Amino acid sequence: MAPRSDSQLLLAMGRGDESAARELHARIGPRLAAYARTFLRDDALADDAVQRAWMRALTRPASELERIRDAMAWMVRVTRSIAINELRRHSRAAARDSAQGKSRPAASSPELGESLAELHAAVRLLPDDRREVVLLRHVAELTLDQMAEALQENRSTLASRYRAAIEELRGHLDGRPTPPPSNPLANTPPRITPAVPPSSPPAKEAQHA
Repeated sequence: MAPRSDSQLLLAMGRGDESAARELHARIGPRLAAYARTFLRDDALADDAVQRAWMRALTRPASELERIRDAMAWMVRVTRSIAINELRRHSRAAARDSAQGKSRPAASSPELGESLAELHAAVRLLPDDRREVVLLRHVAELTLDQMAEALQENRSTLASRYRAAIEELRGHLDGRPTPPPSNPLANTPPRITPAVPPSSPPAKEAQHA
């Protein structure tokens, strides 16, 4: 028997198949967790966001799950939505604390070597929309088609944005000035400064996985 696809596993999981849930989690769980932790820069918040995304998948009706073409892309979209809400909530909490004269501990980033620290700093300088496609490609390990599904955007637009992000990263690392984006994303998420894990530095131009 041929192995079930991720989407088939997601549907079976939604119908109460525990073995399907375990198999799907083994396939995409680590990448989903890595993406959330990089996006939120807080392990506890990220783990909670991912857990809530899995719970949302479990509570979706079968009629909705049957329409999902790519389980990983859909799970990233759900996790991203939850994470953005968390960022907004914590931003409001930080603003309240600041108004009250309180301080909140800064999120910690992983220990990095000198070259990776430079890469981390360069990624932080990217506009939000460009930084996100880098994270989706090199942390969540999505293909361009999956990114288009997750972000509900045109594939060619994302490919151009990814190429621009890589070129801008190279400019930052080489010390060259780079122009601002000419057409920023309309639904840009709140400004974040995620850490880049040592295992996933961007190195190649956009291409199909």
